[in-house]
Amino acid sequence: MDLFKPDNFSSSEVVFKKNLNHSLDFFLKVFNYYFKSPVLISIEELGGRAINSQNFRIKLETDDGILHDVLFRRCIFFSDQIQIISCLKVIAASRIYGAAVPEVLKTIEGLQFITHAGEFFVLFNFISGNYFVPHILAYSSLAQSLARLHRSFVILDEDLVNAIRTESQKNIKAYYNKVTEYSRADFEFFLNMVDPEIRVELTNLMPLIDTTARTVGKLNECYSQIIHSDMHPHNVLFEGDALEAILDFDALRYAERARDVGMALYRFGRQFFVATHAIDSCDLHDQAHEYTKRFIQEYAAVNPLTQIELEYMPFIVADEFIKKLLFVLRSVYIEKNTVWAADISKFCSALSEITFFWDYDTQN
Repeated sequence: MDLFKPDNFSSSEVVFKKNLNHSLDFFLKVFNYYFKSPVLISIEELGGRAINSQNFRIKLETDDGILHDVLFRRCIFFSDQIQIISCLKVIAASRIYGAAVPEVLKTIEGLQFITHAGEFFVLFNFISGNYFVPHILAYSSLAQSLARLHRSFVILDEDLVNAIRTESQKNIKAYYNKVTEYSRADFEFFLNMVDPEIRVELTNLMPLIDTTARTVGKLNECYSQIIHSDMHPHNVLFEGDALEAILDFDALRYAERARDVGMALYRFGRQFFVATHAIDSCDLHDQAHEYTKRFIQEYAAVNPLTQIELEYMPFIVADEFIKKLLFVLRSVYIEKNTVWAADISKFCSALSEITFFWDYDTQN
């Protein structure tokens, strides 16, 4: 199995493209809610693989001569106003409490989003920067910033927390709602359906699946709160090694805090080995453990973690990828939806890669 291969998030360059599928009139209709007599200067669409939204960097001038540089976001993920209102309230509140999040612009009438032609649109002040570059100082800055974000979530209004909790539980398309439990038998069911290479990978992963399945019942002992739930190298912006903003709050949910910490630790940490091609190094395991130690130390310096969280974090991360893997296997081989077929190998690799960052006792 090839481990630590480049993925969708390995490039640190923020890329924009000029080709547009919308007319200028479309953008002006939206901007008229925000500005008086806006004149568009330039429009660029953010490149890359975006599922939940379509994003544009737009420069414009208003009749008072002020130049504006904004991020125009067409929201695809949200299906109702309750979802988007809750999300934007969290961003606004987190910004007040000092978290590194973008500023939501308001319409002339003071609204945080608009509905146009049946779709939701949000404007943010544009933030320049690059995606994550695997430098240890950037990794430390990320850990500290995530800790501050989590602290800001704790102060959120109880009604807002309950609204997000309810909305995330209602999301019938989310893998974590479609796969609530699992066992070795769930994966053995697919062994004669998958390609031979995947069959070998699944077979090798059975001890980890067994151990994690026995452990997940204890995860309710871990501290839970609102979490970002989608921390990856293209959902952050850096200026040098300093984190400027955490982006994309569409996947907010109520879950274990250690789930956010562990997933960020791994998804950003793996980029060090992608960048250096260190997979053949005999001390890969030791290096990965050092990254784990550094991330936890930097996070805990701002927002301490409990011993229970540290003990169960490896299994929480394994649980996340096991659920994603089973979700995709069922989608491809039962529902005959091949859109995410390539993710089967990716999630198998992830479950092997995380064993470099944490030690898993699969014998008990």
